[in-house]
Amino acid sequence: RVLSLEAAFARASRAIGAEAAPVVLPFADAAVDVDTPADLALVERVIGERGRAGARVDAAAPPSRAPR
Repeated sequence: RVLSLEAAFARASRAIGAEAAPVVLPFADAAVDVDTPADLALVERVIGERGRAGARVDAAAPPSRAPR
C-alpha cells in the first residue's frame, strides 16, 4: 500500500508519540549533508560548476549566511 506524505508523517507521529512534519523544499540542495571529505568535495564541485556556468540565484534558494 502506498501512503501519501501526510499519511506517512501522521503514522510516524503516532508511532513516536510526537508530531513529525515534512519540510518540503523547492530545491534539492538542502538535502545534501556534508559530513565526510567526499561530501565536501561533491558540494565544492557543484558550487564551482554553478559559478562557472553563471547560474543565477533562484528566488527559492536559501539565503546565504554571512560569517559572524
